[in-house]
Amino acid sequence: MVGYDPKDSKPIRQSQKAAAGAISGVVCRAVLQPLDVLKIRMQVQVEEISKSAQTSKYRGLFHTSRTIFKEEGIFALWNGHNPAQILSVIYGIGQFGSFELYTKSLATIIPKSSEEWRSSTHFFCGALSGCTATICSYPFDLLRTRFIAQKSKSAYTNMLTATKTILEVEGWRSLYKGLSPTLLQIAPYSGLQFFSYTKFSQIAKKALSPNAKQLDSKFLPLVGLLSGLTAKTLTYPSDVVKKRLQVVGFGKARIGLGITKNHVNMRKCIIDIAKSEGYRGFYKGFTPSIFNRLSVVSPRLFSRYPIPQRSTLDDDIQQQMNEVEQKTGFLPNVFKAFSHRPKEYRAFFAYYDAVMNDPNSKLTNDEKELIIVATSSLNHCLYCIVAHGAVHRIYSKRPFVADQVAINYKSADITEREKIILDFAMAVASGKPLEHNQFEELEKIGFDKEDAWDIGSIASFFALSNRMAHLLDMKPNDEFFTMGRIPKNKST
Repeated sequence: MVGYDPKDSKPIRQSQKAAAGAISGVVCRAVLQPLDVLKIRMQVQVEEISKSAQTSKYRGLFHTSRTIFKEEGIFALWNGHNPAQILSVIYGIGQFGSFELYTKSLATIIPKSSEEWRSSTHFFCGALSGCTATICSYPFDLLRTRFIAQKSKSAYTNMLTATKTILEVEGWRSLYKGLSPTLLQIAPYSGLQFFSYTKFSQIAKKALSPNAKQLDSKFLPLVGLLSGLTAKTLTYPSDVVKKRLQVVGFGKARIGLGITKNHVNMRKCIIDIAKSEGYRGFYKGFTPSIFNRLSVVSPRLFSRYPIPQRSTLDDDIQQQMNEVEQKTGFLPNVFKAFSHRPKEYRAFFAYYDAVMNDPNSKLTNDEKELIIVATSSLNHCLYCIVAHGAVHRIYSKRPFVADQVAINYKSADITEREKIILDFAMAVASGKPLEHNQFEELEKIGFDKEDAWDIGSIASFFALSNRMAHLLDMKPNDEFFTMGRIPKNKST
């Protein structure tokens, strides 16, 4: 439930998280690539996109898809797929790594007590990490656009020849054509999404949950969708400008697909689109872009109840969250879920500290975590099994034991001492009256009644925690699943 000792942290956890993000990005990109192809073909078309525009190559979403399929085949809908995959991976890793770097750097400049700056610093670091990731991955963005914008394989057959041709004919700077509107879009997009999310939340609460303190969580995915669409709509023109600049000098490869204008810079490109195509020119390809956005919306909530913005919480709660996040690299969802009721949040974590961090307890840290895993299994609590199984792996350096205990502690590869401790803990968690002989078993390993209290208080507290996790429908953080799976080699 709570973060582990930073001295026991494993670097592999961060790399595994990055790998998981990269893999999910690869799958998502492969499925949605056809929408990207349709969008880009329409974005770079200078001619009008309309059913009545008989001289235009593409006249609408379905006409575009039919034309590509008829003239180039079904696989043309996956043109530019390889550079798009690399783009996704590099962007994701670059954004994740740089955001952590920037936030840590700012943390040394801005005092921890200055919580009023947290939203601003996160916005700034988010925008800066987005710019960093964009610069690192941008050549692959340009290659993707070029592969999609060309007819079949008229100019480029693969990424290597494409890169070589661009460098020889246009120079290395051409790999960054259209970068300016891309960078200018990042901060406004983040700001608009944050602003519109707040506004839509207020409107939705007033309309749908007028008597509640906060908006019902079932409406949060809708609010997130609307805020994302709002930000997308207002910043979309910059994406069209970027695509037009990316195909500058690429006219020969686009023969038969329409006019390709050689815009000198971003300003002249904007003026030309406005004059010759009107405001609609800035929204070409918008429909497949929206379908793409709708496809990736995932209302994966980690709590049944609404979670307040961290900046709105009391200073002591914010400080605790910040300290845990700084130590572990992420904030366990239990902190977010309990922040719905600040008074109970304080009581819950105060009791947690009392039962788990008693310096006089004979229980080791890994034994305490094993108690939680075993009793949480009895109560069918996924969150506590996963979270505390992860922490047990960190403390014990035994990557398989927690999983075994979660299934059946009696057949798990544990010591006799651990078995006796778990026997007593499970007896307490079962809710049945305890017998004298159960205390006598503890005496065999040197535990008196005070030590029995320690075991019982952990089992009892997490019986409460398990039931609250069910009530809140808490989901484990992704990070917990991989923590401590691969023990660190002491020789390295």
